[in-house]
Amino acid sequence: MTDVKNAVIGSYRLVRTNRRTLSISLDRDGVVTAHAPLKMPQWQIERFLAEKSGWIEQKRKVAQSRQDQSLRYQVRQGGRLPYLGGEIQIALCSGKKPELSGQTLYLPNQGDPVKHALKWFRAQAEAQLTPLVQQWAQRTNIHPTRLSFGHAETRWGSMNSKGEMRLNIALMHCPPAYIHYVVVHELVHRLHMNHSPAFHACVERFYPGATKIRQQGKALAGYLRLLREK
Repeated sequence: MTDVKNAVIGSYRLVRTNRRTLSISLDRDGVVTAHAPLKMPQWQIERFLAEKSGWIEQKRKVAQSRQDQSLRYQVRQGGRLPYLGGEIQIALCSGKKPELSGQTLYLPNQGDPVKHALKWFRAQAEAQLTPLVQQWAQRTNIHPTRLSFGHAETRWGSMNSKGEMRLNIALMHCPPAYIHYVVVHELVHRLHMNHSPAFHACVERFYPGATKIRQQGKALAGYLRLLREK
């Protein structure tokens, strides 16, 4: 691996291996790595990077947003966390269970505060998202066979071929409009197990404005990792 400068995208890492094609990847910090064949000319690599500069810039902005969110939101005394599109403050106390009072989330000062916060957000997700799914199931006449909650690193939700729906508790960080969008999105997967134009048209029909709201997901992506245990 070597570090290389490019006039268009700046610094990147170059890895040459016994492969046939050229590809690029970005890590969570936005660092670009070019994976190139052993004998590929440098000019060809540079041209490829220039062609992909728009995509690279977009991915770097997402990575920067995630870093900014990670620094802004921390589970500690006086820290803050996003909640339903707003923010709540963290306070550690001698209580035995997490409790929200006004705009302050009180977490037990014994044990891991991240685990306490996760427990609280899971409880909120189960309490608030379960009736929301039921409401949209009635509106759309699309009913999941089962609803569960998890904390996946890269997905807001999922729906399998058996009709089992799973929602990420990190949705509780998001604005209500985006939560509604994700619920409708997953329900429609019972009709279209893909992301075809027909699928998106169906989501838009049930939830007008969904196409625009979907774009918020890029800015909210960092929320998926906020409460991940180290």
